[in-house]
Amino acid sequence: MAQSRSFQEPSSRGPRGVALLLAVVTVLGCGDASSGEPGTLANRVVFTPERVVLDNPPSPGGAHEPATFTVDVRAHDAAGRPIEPSEVRPLVVEVQGAPEGTITPHRVRLTSGSAVTFRYDGAYFADPLTVVAWLADGEVDGTASDDDEDGGDAGRPLGRAPVLQQNAVECARSTGRYTLRVLCGDDGGTVQECALHAIRHGLRVRAAVGWNDASGHLAPFSVDTGSIGTVVPKKHLGPDAIGPGAPGRVYYDSSGRIFSGHYYLAPVSFELEDGRIVKTAPMLVLGIDRLTCADGHPRCRPNDDPELHYLGVGFARPGSAAEGFTSPTDSAFLRLAEASGGDVTPGYVLTGRTITVGVPSTDGYSLQALAPSPTTPGDWSSARGCFAFPELAQPNQFCGNFLLDVGLTEMFLDLPPDQRPERSSEVVRCRGGSEDSRCAYVPDGRSVRILAGTPGAPDMEYEFTTRREPEGPAPPYVEWIDRKETFMNVGRRPLFRFHYLFDARCGNVGFARVD
Repeated sequence: MAQSRSFQEPSSRGPRGVALLLAVVTVLGCGDASSGEPGTLANRVVFTPERVVLDNPPSPGGAHEPATFTVDVRAHDAAGRPIEPSEVRPLVVEVQGAPEGTITPHRVRLTSGSAVTFRYDGAYFADPLTVVAWLADGEVDGTASDDDEDGGDAGRPLGRAPVLQQNAVECARSTGRYTLRVLCGDDGGTVQECALHAIRHGLRVRAAVGWNDASGHLAPFSVDTGSIGTVVPKKHLGPDAIGPGAPGRVYYDSSGRIFSGHYYLAPVSFELEDGRIVKTAPMLVLGIDRLTCADGHPRCRPNDDPELHYLGVGFARPGSAAEGFTSPTDSAFLRLAEASGGDVTPGYVLTGRTITVGVPSTDGYSLQALAPSPTTPGDWSSARGCFAFPELAQPNQFCGNFLLDVGLTEMFLDLPPDQRPERSSEVVRCRGGSEDSRCAYVPDGRSVRILAGTPGAPDMEYEFTTRREPEGPAPPYVEWIDRKETFMNVGRRPLFRFHYLFDARCGNVGFARVD
């Protein structure tokens, strides 16, 4: 979704530690995380230390000395008060995505105290792992009792965090992949017609949230590279979702829509092109039951029964440290790769016809190397690109962050009004807005050039003329956003001309020309 970014209730992220299991305090409920009030811990599991990593060998086949480490894990109730685990209400702590035997035990059922000790065997692991924890009220062997099925009004403490490597790993590729079928229109059609429909109207796959056996429960979910996190109506969560946890919300700033609900831990299942169903381990998702609107968005309409089914799988999208969904822990596509046991290189390839989860090769793609994120360990910084107006007075090329956002068909350019070239902007009634609403657009008939990478050696480049009935990669309109940071969200229509690759393990985006 355009310039979409998710934000939830405040979270706290501390400095990186050394040579131990990562444990991040993630604040997912209401209140001010910096206030120190008990309510800031409502329905949360808190890990201490806040951020620690494993001292890993960087190469396949390498090994370091085995080590043990202890993490303090505490659950808090709806009022933010600590909960002492017991036989009746154990605290379950589980490490997900590790090769068998790398971290033991795989799951701990804590019935007293708060200290959890793990053993790391010192072996190589290629990708970040995830640790999750939840208070298992009435739970025996991972199955909730009937009286806890809805989680109760008080909610349930939940927590999750990535487990990172201290040492950068070699970019060794796994050969596996999952090919998801992209849905086309109701009338079906040829492969080419389906691809055209998907690029025009949005990439959707069949998925389900909260079902250990998702057969018969799959529904269309929109795929979005402009946000992070899985969003589903609460009423469509399956019985194997754990929660509800703390309240949360996700905001899409292009539309002004704010979806509110509660967090859950739940598996996300996908239908593959061959009809098989694969799923992630339980991961953090947002079950929503309300839609409100931010100020200044006349096209937004409130709704008490939102029907959003959304898979945010972007990178460099968490925004500020106050946001709850964080890359890559909350990207279902990356968690699907994690569920393979290491046989799939995390990342994906998007076309109009299919979505391939896993990047066994980058042959045929022009690659742009990404820098590690300075704020979110395990994530990557934004891709870079430029836009220009070839027919207007030169020079007028503007370079900054670049996003290919398959949640959108239009294009957004961020640049202050006083920096926009003459005749590149007109202020008119907002598309779909009220009579008195005003937005700035690039006028019809203007030539626009877009490139990803650097001007001297672009990884992807195309040019179009703005018009109401676009062709090829051209958007239906180009809207200006008044922000200091130069940024371009080109939408999904470049998929008419390019296949798009995100390589999460090695840190690349790539483009392959479609003839």
